[in-house]
Amino acid sequence: MGLGQTKRNRLDPEVRSYIETIEQSIEASEQRNRNWEARYEQLVKEYHLLLYKRFGRSSEQDASQPQLFEESEQIAETEKAETLTVATHQRKKVGRKPIDENVPRVEILHDISDEDKMCGCGHQLERIGEEVSERMQVIPERMYAERHTDRNTPADTAKAQRMKRSLRCASPRRRPR
Repeated sequence: MGLGQTKRNRLDPEVRSYIETIEQSIEASEQRNRNWEARYEQLVKEYHLLLYKRFGRSSEQDASQPQLFEESEQIAETEKAETLTVATHQRKKVGRKPIDENVPRVEILHDISDEDKMCGCGHQLERIGEEVSERMQVIPERMYAERHTDRNTPADTAKAQRMKRSLRCASPRRRPR
């Protein structure tokens, strides 16, 4: 390192071996440091690649896909010459299902005032159509309290008194007499 070979030979053998072990450990540390730096650079590249895949522009293209499209275009060009007529088909009606006919309906008419039905020149305007829409309205259940009253007969009151006595006796606070 810093010492020349002639100066090193003049040193004590213990000092020379100590210097050599230190130089070897420094070299090993530098090698480990280079390895860690290379690993760090590799991880940074992988990180940026993952960020690009996650948040970058995406396309479903592959290097081999343009060839596939070229083949399909050639096939499509040959098929254009042959035209086929296909019978028409019926589509399902799009939108929500109509409300059941058995549900009672309340008619609400939204109309403009008679003054707005007159033209600026004084003639009556004609209705050109109407739009009907239905909305399902639900009235929640009514809540009420039921009050149950039992009318006691003399036999029932005797029974109730016996029950009270038995409850009184079973109470942990009082001892039976």
